[in-house]
Amino acid sequence: MKQTRYAVILLLIVTSITQLQAWDNLHFYRPPFVLYAEPRFERPGLTTVNVRIGAGGTSTSRNGCSRKSCLLDIYGPQNMFKLGENVPGKDLTNPRDLTLQMLEVEPARDGFGLFSFGGKFSIIEAGIQIQQNISDGFFLEFYMPVRKIKLSNLSCNDLSPCAACPGDDDPIWQSFLNQYGAILSDNCISLCDQSETGVGDTSVILGWTTNYEESEHLDFVDFTMQAGVLFPTAKRTNINRAFAIPLGYNGHYGFPVNMALAFGMYEWLTIGGHAMALPFKKRCQELRMKTSTPQNGWIKLAQGSANVDRGTLWHIGMYTKADHIIRGLSLLLGYSFAAEREWRICPSNCAVFDIGVANSDEALRGWKMHTIHLIAEWDFLKERCLVGPRVGIFGNFVIGGKRIFNTQMGGGMIGLDLVWNY
Repeated sequence: MKQTRYAVILLLIVTSITQLQAWDNLHFYRPPFVLYAEPRFERPGLTTVNVRIGAGGTSTSRNGCSRKSCLLDIYGPQNMFKLGENVPGKDLTNPRDLTLQMLEVEPARDGFGLFSFGGKFSIIEAGIQIQQNISDGFFLEFYMPVRKIKLSNLSCNDLSPCAACPGDDDPIWQSFLNQYGAILSDNCISLCDQSETGVGDTSVILGWTTNYEESEHLDFVDFTMQAGVLFPTAKRTNINRAFAIPLGYNGHYGFPVNMALAFGMYEWLTIGGHAMALPFKKRCQELRMKTSTPQNGWIKLAQGSANVDRGTLWHIGMYTKADHIIRGLSLLLGYSFAAEREWRICPSNCAVFDIGVANSDEALRGWKMHTIHLIAEWDFLKERCLVGPRVGIFGNFVIGGKRIFNTQMGGGMIGLDLVWNY
């Protein structure tokens, strides 16, 4: 009886490594916090508590053509040439509005009126997760992230060509440059650095898992599926901040579903994968929208309410893991692909915002990210003990993508498994 108990506990610890599901996990500004691929162990009464913390930063990004660029050029250069086109409420007795109006009728030229924005991004993020097995393979899960996001060292580079007509010495363009800060201030737009700390979006998930060990050729076959609700507990994005980075999904409820499958062989090797989708509920919100098709970038002068159909998030991954190869050490190498589908917005005031123009925004086209995951974890199981502590380190490295920050992250984790029924 005791030998059976210890064997069950050992299997519990082995299979729990990196099994976390982090639902508020997919964002354009950093790689997935951890690789969450492994199925959960089917053990009535099992409680798992995990805390992970990571940090990273970057000063580069990948634009819509997958090329590395300045940090804030993920949507391409900012079009200042057409910044005021079709923006309602301009007062032509105001010299700044008059400058915008005059700039609209300047002849077009490649590169004229474009800005490139740079900066430095950094993040520290912790995830707290609790999983509780119930019976018959069912379990509940709670997850809450906490983030500190910082955007600093903002810089601007005028890409307008020299010795051209129009060029960087064009009088109207020079007038715009001299009034640029005041124009943004008139429209309540701030270009200041950002430093934000707070919780992300919180998830409550129901899952079902099974562990099959009767195969003649494999050590085990494990399968887990999950579904639940993501609650918008994160602070909403400030639309008056030009380069606002969201802590969560900006007020949208989400409905995540996940499936994971793993095979064990040779008593030390695990191969597995997972697939996750996170669709969102539509919501009406205040946001800044394009008023002219050529407009491009983060900065938009006009704002209004719109019904926002946020793009579904997808995440698929695969991994191979060497279990307990040296004194409780396990090593994992994984790859994952994350993507956000294109958004669709429907402005409330169609007289001001043309629906086709508003939806031509490059910022609504979603993003893609390829990531390599490395994890090393040690467990400290002792005989006659039903408590299994674990510690580990991880690295998540972006290797490609579109419209993302090129952030690399590393960190550590600590976990505890408690067996209440045996």
